[in-house]
This record gives sequence, C-alpha cells and structure tokens, in this order.
Amino acid sequence: MRQQLRAIVALVTEQRRLYAIGTVFVVIGIGAGLVYPLLVGQLIDGVTSGRQDRINQLGVILLSLLIVEGVSTSIRDYYYNTAAERATSRLRQQVFEHLLRQEIAFFDREKTGEL
Repeated sequence: MRQQLRAIVALVTEQRRLYAIGTVFVVIGIGAGLVYPLLVGQLIDGVTSGRQDRINQLGVILLSLLIVEGVSTSIRDYYYNTAAERATSRLRQQVFEHLLRQEIAFFDREKTGEL
C-alpha cells in the first residue's frame, strides 16, 4: 500500500508546477468569494443612507469581483485538469511499459481482456 501511495505521489509531484499555479488561483477565487458579504453589507448601508453614487460604485466593484472570480476559477480548472491529464497519461505509459517487459508466458496465463 505504501509503495502504491509513493508511486501516486511521484506522479503528482512531477506536475507540481501546474498544481502550484492552480493553487494560486484557488486562493484568488476564495479571496474574491469572501469579499462578497462585506461588499453586500456596504451596499445595503448605501441603500439605507440613500447614497446613489456609492451604490453605483459598489455595483461596479461587485461586477469586477465576479469577473475576477470567474476568470480565476477557469484558470484554476485549466491547470488542475492539465496536471491530472498529464499524471494519468504518465501512469498509462508506465503500465504499458510494464506490460511490454513481461515474458510471453505471462500472456499465455492471463486473459487479454483482464489486462
């Protein structure tokens, strides 16, 4: 079990650069999501005080925040998916190379569909 876990960790660490970049965008997305309640509270205060200019300003800020969160989520998904696809591709390549190193008797014993 530990050997299998080490092999998986090795595949993931090969893509650590992509995962690191994706993690930066996770933090940006989370930060943008956590600012919403603060700005909505200020928006409510602006409505109750009747300050139209502040309401418009907060609306633009909320729209900008929505765009930042959407872009960061898209970039995060791209980097995480790319890293996962590369790790999966490397795992498949390793399995294929392992099968090629087997002796002919191995293929006589095992059914092709089970491989």
